[in-house]
Amino acid sequence: MPDTTIPDYESLRSELHRLFQAAGYARPELLNCIDIAERATEEREQLSTLQTENARLKQEITRLRNLYYAKDEHSMSSKLRDALRE
Repeated sequence: MPDTTIPDYESLRSELHRLFQAAGYARPELLNCIDIAERATEEREQLSTLQTENARLKQEITRLRNLYYAKDEHSMSSKLRDALRE
C-alpha cells in the first residue's frame, strides 16, 4: 500500500536551499521538481474531492428520479392504470 503522507514542501525547499549553500552550488531543476510534486498533490486532493461530490450527485439524481417516477405512478387514476396493464 502506498504511503499517503503529504510531505511538507516548505521544509523540503528550505532543506534543499541549505544543502545548496553547503555544496556551494544550486540545481534549480530540483526546486522545480518540488513545485511539480506539490502541484500534483494538490491536484490529487482536488480530484478526490470532485469524485466524492460526483458520487453524491449521482445518488441524489437517482433518488430524485425514483421519487419523480413513483409520484407519476401514484397520480394516475386506477382506471388508467388498469387500461395500461391490458
